[in-house]
Amino acid sequence: MMVQMVYASEATRPMTKEDLLGILAACKENNPKRLITGVLFYGQGRFIQCLEGPRSEVNELYLQIASDDRHRHCELYLFQDAKQRLFAEWSMGYVSMTKVNKNLFLKYGLGEHLDTSKLSGQQSLEFLKECRDVIGVVSAEVV
Repeated sequence: MMVQMVYASEATRPMTKEDLLGILAACKENNPKRLITGVLFYGQGRFIQCLEGPRSEVNELYLQIASDDRHRHCELYLFQDAKQRLFAEWSMGYVSMTKVNKNLFLKYGLGEHLDTSKLSGQQSLEFLKECRDVIGVVSAEVV
């Protein structure tokens, strides 16, 4: 059974370009082995991530992520069965705040400080889908 999971968390320190490249490199290496795809958004010290794949693999990865000391206040927003992947082309796509029009934040009521607690589970998934659509091709580049 394939699932989609979305969580949000707060970075314990500002993430550098090197930090983000390290996260994405680990995803690129490990996620294909687990049949996991997804997208990671980072901005203003906040992460929002969608993971897609086999239920047991997504659960196992989420447990690892939740115990990672690079972030705190890890909150599960959505966990659902999925018929198809939304981010199938990426072992882990990356979206930075600089790539997204600020109107998208306003649309979802995130405000200046990316208050992701205002998002429902479905809204968090829709936000990530729109991030993907707005920038066209989600990349593993960190700028």
